[in-house]
Amino acid sequence: MKYKLILWAALLCGSLFRVNAQGVDFRDLTFQQALEQARKENKLVFMDCYTSWCGPCKNMLNNVFTLPEAGEFMNAAFVCVKFDMEKDRDGMMHKDTWGVTAFPTLLFIDAKSERSMQKLMGFRPATALLESARKIVELAATEDQYERGRSDAKSVCQLVVALRNSGKEQEAMLVMNEYFKGMTPEQMATPENWAIIFQCTDDILSFPLSVVNEHRELFSAIPGKDQQQVVEYKLNNAVLQMAVQFATNP
Repeated sequence: MKYKLILWAALLCGSLFRVNAQGVDFRDLTFQQALEQARKENKLVFMDCYTSWCGPCKNMLNNVFTLPEAGEFMNAAFVCVKFDMEKDRDGMMHKDTWGVTAFPTLLFIDAKSERSMQKLMGFRPATALLESARKIVELAATEDQYERGRSDAKSVCQLVVALRNSGKEQEAMLVMNEYFKGMTPEQMATPENWAIIFQCTDDILSFPLSVVNEHRELFSAIPGKDQQQVVEYKLNNAVLQMAVQFATNP
């Protein structure tokens, strides 16, 4: 719930306070202080890992982080900090822990668990930065909802979609497999569960699609427009994708 409020506040700031907008507000905090402040404000942490000699870092500092539209969303959703990886104590101490091997490296961190939710390497224009930031906030909101016990089909589908949108295919598959674990094919063949399978996996070898492939008649009987054709399309498309992958990566 708290991350839904973050997203709502960030979007509200973008639409109502454009006149007084500023760029990204990088606070003068240590990493631990940033985590503590983010917990107090119910926000995530955004971290710019840079060096003084890095050209793309300077480009982002001067031409991306200064933009009002970047500040409007980032300041509302994140506690933003930046560290010189060669001079600042936090940068030098945590460079290897954070997996910083190129500059700039942009980290989105969950303050509660202190884990990195996403790492971006290299220059990002404002549109790409904000797209990634929005996906991370949406992912945090769905994870928060899931962790609070909302493990119904709709919540699982939202979380898996958010994970896939953030490039976390493996985590998405783990969540989906955990949800379906122990279910019989009959229990899986519901409109709500079919929505998860249809939207969230294209791997014909995945557990959910393998069940669909083995029990086509069950899933074809789920109420829905042209359901049998939809099931066949999903399976055929998954097989085609696997064939393309084998052809391009023998």
